[in-house]
Amino acid sequence: MDNHEETSSHLYLSAEQSREVDRFAIDSLGISSLVLMENAGRGAADVIYKRLLDHPPSPSGGEVCVTMLVGPGNNGGDGWVIARHLEARGVKPYCFLFGKFDRLSPDNRANLEILQRSGLAITSMESIPRILALDLLARKLQQSSVIVDTLLGTGSQGPPREPMAEAIRLSNRVQAWRVAIDLPTGLDTDSGMANSPTFQAHRTLTMVTRKIGFKNPQAAEYLGEVSVLSIGIPAMQLKSLLPV
Repeated sequence: MDNHEETSSHLYLSAEQSREVDRFAIDSLGISSLVLMENAGRGAADVIYKRLLDHPPSPSGGEVCVTMLVGPGNNGGDGWVIARHLEARGVKPYCFLFGKFDRLSPDNRANLEILQRSGLAITSMESIPRILALDLLARKLQQSSVIVDTLLGTGSQGPPREPMAEAIRLSNRVQAWRVAIDLPTGLDTDSGMANSPTFQAHRTLTMVTRKIGFKNPQAAEYLGEVSVLSIGIPAMQLKSLLPV
């Protein structure tokens, strides 16, 4: 019997194919985009939570600190879902939003509003002076056990802009375990070339299949260990949809 892990192990998606898979799941299978986002975020939260269980901070290290770097698109929407599921398990996430509220994708906004109604504090990098926002972020990153990159997704091109760029530079300097969702921000989906800066992950949790740029040997230092997560699309459908 096919399963997602076996099927995805030899499939690679381009940025356009990633969009096609999402459209197929929504239009042909009838899986709503919010369900796909929920599946992606919950699966990633499972991996992050297991990491925290397997590598707890020292007794003198204080509370477990997970810092979420959240962008305005659907990759950032995954971040809100991750934060919600971590908080439900007793792990307090510290969320930093990069992008204006009125520019968020619809699914991003929907999951942000759920999180806001739960009472979780969110720092908008656009709502306070940048120097103060970056200082707050730098101090939180220094305290972090885990940093989660959900800034930009497979559709982004070119180098990250400020203040995302500085957030990436700050993240790469600290000792925390760094995890990228779908792919590290700054890494080109199709070429696997790294822009300056690019988030340097210890582990990348990528959705559906690996991305075609992951074949580039130069991408390895930014990807770290790569794990493929299912978002609920049956393996049989994946196999028929994509070339092997």
